[in-house]
Amino acid sequence: DMLDAHLLPALAASDVDLAHAIGRAQVAAMHDPLVIRTGEGCVLRLQRGDRLWLGDDGRIDSADRASGMLVSHLPAGLICCAAAEGDVIVPNMHGVENVRLTFSRGRITQIKTASMAATARLSSWLDSHGGDPRRAASVQVGLNHALMTTIGWPAVDKHLAGRVTLGLGDNRHLGGGNSSALILELVLGAEATLHAGDTDVV
Repeated sequence: DMLDAHLLPALAASDVDLAHAIGRAQVAAMHDPLVIRTGEGCVLRLQRGDRLWLGDDGRIDSADRASGMLVSHLPAGLICCAAAEGDVIVPNMHGVENVRLTFSRGRITQIKTASMAATARLSSWLDSHGGDPRRAASVQVGLNHALMTTIGWPAVDKHLAGRVTLGLGDNRHLGGGNSSALILELVLGAEATLHAGDTDVV
């Protein structure tokens, strides 16, 4: 089975290796300013404030619960934080390709796609969710080196080493304060980079 072949090595990734990758990335990402670049002149500036970079090592322990991180995903291996201001290109959002999102004060204020119809459809779908679905909920960095490629399933693809994922909507399971009926994870393209101060995190 192709899915088993893809996932089993990642599920069996060493706890020690994951902890080392998470710790190294957390240290690198502590510096400000935090910036994501996705090409086409898009720059998304992250306002971390006093939020911590949470590490998902595949288990929830007392330290995770104290930080507000209540959910772990398998395969493990990522860090995540809250986001904010500027523009980002998303390869695919709810079936619409090459979507440009503009954020101001942590919320989507503009959506651009290849057509006005697609933009209107996407905007309407997004706003159909309760709470604040336009709120940037998280930025996640994949750290599982046992994954070799993306498979089109964000729950798995976001763990690929070096992949950056932007979350929208509810983030209470990650220690955030935004409530929404939407939890959406947008895996950015392979060209996406994350910089913390003068350090290249991804």
